[in-house]
Amino acid sequence: MATVKVTGVVLRAVNYRDYDRILTLFTRERGSLTVSARGVRRTNARYRAGCQLFSAGEFLLYSKGTRYYLSQAEARGSAFELGSDPRALMHATFAANVVEAAIVREEPNEELYALFMSALALYRHPGTDPSRVTAFFLVQAMQNLGFGLQLNGCARCRAKGDGLFFSVASGGTVCRECARHCPDAGPLPPVLFDALHALSAAGPRGLTSMKISPQTVAGVLPLLVSYAQYHLDRVFKSASLLDAFSS
Repeated sequence: MATVKVTGVVLRAVNYRDYDRILTLFTRERGSLTVSARGVRRTNARYRAGCQLFSAGEFLLYSKGTRYYLSQAEARGSAFELGSDPRALMHATFAANVVEAAIVREEPNEELYALFMSALALYRHPGTDPSRVTAFFLVQAMQNLGFGLQLNGCARCRAKGDGLFFSVASGGTVCRECARHCPDAGPLPPVLFDALHALSAAGPRGLTSMKISPQTVAGVLPLLVSYAQYHLDRVFKSASLLDAFSS
């Protein structure tokens, strides 16, 4: 029986049988892991706090064949900090869904892990606009996954100049001529173009001070959600709820 210690965060927690829970962990060392946490739903369970959605910390696991089981969990952060803010919780859930769709079992992606943990910290920060955090996260995550936005000229013909239109399928801005051949191409106002550029260049510390109005974020976010769903070939149920929690 092999044991392994990982640093990670709970992306999904599904109740199983009477007292168990199946966890999907995003770990820094091993990417995605599915872990059976036996008995953690009992009221006196020792590691109950570490098995909640968005709990982050160190997990000691043991394996039997291809299955992992929880031995210990030392939580350093939990969803209780998001529970009082439904908007932050919903946006964090959507970001977790994107990560879960993108990561691979036992294949680490330390850059994406650090990005997601930074996003969680921002969601928990009082006064931070969750929509702005999600927009930043999507731009950076898609770039990490090889689907970075093409904003320097036309994504189709490579002609230079600011893009007048945006095409999800083409991967970014397209010129007027190419837009005629892109059924999904739509006009991209300069203010949204500038916002996409700023989000692409932003770091987590600069995001909160970035001068992007809530109205601009509200215009950019649907584009980025559609972009992620198209290129990851997934439709996220949580995406449909983001509008209900918009500012």
